[in-house]
Amino acid sequence: MYKILLVEDDMALHYVYKKMKIWSENDFCIRKIASNGKEALEMLENDEFDMVVTDLRMPEMDGYEVAEFIRK
Repeated sequence: MYKILLVEDDMALHYVYKKMKIWSENDFCIRKIASNGKEALEMLENDEFDMVVTDLRMPEMDGYEVAEFIRK
């Protein structure tokens, strides 16, 4: 199973994403959820994920900055 880190600041969307059947149907699992980019970076430093799904506009650190960190 592929591990996903979901980075989303909207709590209602956390619920929506977790309930989507497409994840399990395609062998994916939302392993952890970060509420902002800084939290996501901490999780990325301490755990391994196969995919990161991120919101682009978030407080503190946006999705573009998270993507740049991953790229480096």
